[in-house]
Amino acid sequence: MTAREMIEVAHTGLLIGPSPMLRYNPVTRRAEREGVVLTYWGPVGAALNKVTVVGSSPPLARILELAEGFFGPDSGGFGVVVEAEAGHPVEDELRNANWVVFEDEPALVFPSIPVAPPLPAGLEVRRITDAEGRRDLLRVLMAGFGEPTSEGGTELSPDAFDSFAPSVACALDPEISLLVGYIDGEPASSAFLFTVGPIAGITGVATVPAYRRRRIGTAMTWEALREGAARGCTCATLAALGASYDLYRKMGFIRVCNHRAYGPPAGGADATGTPAGMIPNDQSPISDEMGVAGFEPATPTV
Repeated sequence: MTAREMIEVAHTGLLIGPSPMLRYNPVTRRAEREGVVLTYWGPVGAALNKVTVVGSSPPLARILELAEGFFGPDSGGFGVVVEAEAGHPVEDELRNANWVVFEDEPALVFPSIPVAPPLPAGLEVRRITDAEGRRDLLRVLMAGFGEPTSEGGTELSPDAFDSFAPSVACALDPEISLLVGYIDGEPASSAFLFTVGPIAGITGVATVPAYRRRRIGTAMTWEALREGAARGCTCATLAALGASYDLYRKMGFIRVCNHRAYGPPAGGADATGTPAGMIPNDQSPISDEMGVAGFEPATPTV
């Protein structure tokens, strides 16, 4: 697989899909207009409502016109996602208009899914098929994403976690697999698989703090890859920051690009001129380390 082909895998699997998981959120909307993809998850703002611009597109002014018509005044706003430092004219326009980076996530790819290693002793992995399994998933997500990590903790209430967590119907979709890992019968970790054609998308990898540093997150990721291969997927992609980035690189995932999200400059700015919760352009966590160099495959480990 060429470098450009790997980038296209990341774009398709992570940004322009469409992901089968979108089917199960009653308020979600997605549209492709004039070369851009718009995805609405509800009145949650730019963190989830995104305009993806990774190919030929109109100028920024037209993109914003399309986005404002699509998202509407009650969406809480939206972000614009580009392939970072790829020379797209829209990224230059965003910078010139003082939009600010609030996400800068490395996109990683397995160009060919390898055979997964055996599970660690004591880890049992189950696919969610019922309400009881979903409750165990919620327990993992609340503990795994609610506790501070290198990426930072969340402040979502139990009701919010429940509303965002996939439904049982979603779990039973043949293009999706929601996995929970158990240690001594206790839910300890999770991983989600979704398929976009031949691409296995991996997300939702979380581990309860008491079970961290035991390679369980790595094992759950391998199990999601195994599920993807069983469904005929030939390659895989995921996004990662912080400690999870190193985990995936050690598995053999290859970093192929960054997906960078910009938010508008208006309102709530802190002393740096950045809207609250957003990252100044020169302080994004990965861009300095990554630069615009080529790819850096890791030595696969288990």
